[in-house]
Amino acid sequence: PAERHLSSSNAPSREALRRMRENRDGAFLWFDHLSKAGGTSFCKFARKNVGFKSTPRYYCMPSDGADIPGTDGRVGRWPASQLREYLQRTRHRVVASEWDPFPAQMLE
Repeated sequence: PAERHLSSSNAPSREALRRMRENRDGAFLWFDHLSKAGGTSFCKFARKNVGFKSTPRYYCMPSDGADIPGTDGRVGRWPASQLREYLQRTRHRVVASEWDPFPAQMLE
């Protein structure tokens, strides 16, 4: 789509970087929060750079609001529409998932 801002290299495009710096709608950073591999440290680093209010409260992993303990961080299972709505509602700019990879349908 017109809003895709990835490059063919491993680095984000210059446009993606600009959109993050300008806090533009739809610009966010996804990372896989690997247990015992620095995910918590990365979240702390992200918070220092984008601000605490721009990250989900629980180790940068969004909650679906369910009353079921342990559902935080399962954002990779959300449909693209739910992730988009969450990002628009919360204005979070960093999102972590501990169990699932980045959902490919977000790129469609």
